[in-house]
Amino acid sequence: PPIEVQEPTVELEFGPNCSPLANKDINTKWVTSAHIRARLEKECLTNLALRFSPDGNENFKVKGRGTLQLGILLENMRREGFEMMVGAPQVLTRKDPETKKVEEPWEEAIIECPDEYQNDVMEEMLRVGGELQNMGDGSMKGLTQLIFHIPTKMLIGMQGKLMMMSRGQAVLSAQFLRWGSYKSGDFKAREQGSISNSADGEANHFSLGKMGKFGG
Repeated sequence: PPIEVQEPTVELEFGPNCSPLANKDINTKWVTSAHIRARLEKECLTNLALRFSPDGNENFKVKGRGTLQLGILLENMRREGFEMMVGAPQVLTRKDPETKKVEEPWEEAIIECPDEYQNDVMEEMLRVGGELQNMGDGSMKGLTQLIFHIPTKMLIGMQGKLMMMSRGQAVLSAQFLRWGSYKSGDFKAREQGSISNSADGEANHFSLGKMGKFGG
């Protein structure tokens, strides 16, 4: 029987770099939409879980099985000399073929952290909708392992949060679990803002320091 390839769960928008700093890197080789399209077509020939389609204005919507797969593709393209802009990851949804209800991807997240940060990690995961499945000893003395079931959209950016609250000692791994019920409600992709520039030029350390509080 043929191998069943899992459906994509996350989408990114790729496009040519149109920022003020475009084509300034000496390692850049490929910058046009045609180059990006050709590279994505080549990738789809061997990576069956990856899909892409034009999105107008020379951009492309690329779908994959999680942010890790798309992140590996981005890193490979960067090393090959591609320069592009990428949008924020968007989690895909589907309708259950039987109930017609909207579903979203859920993942099993396994976190290993020092015992002293266990409560902080649990509080953060429960706050964003994670469901604790198991808690036990970690791989070494002084470590705790926590297993959660959580919507994929809530895991985006979670690795950085856990690293900050555990002083870089928490380890998060996750894998696709199932298509489950859609969790509605307010979802903040970022706790802080972000900073972008609209023109090239020089900036002094004093000015950058004052801007730091507005972005993460």
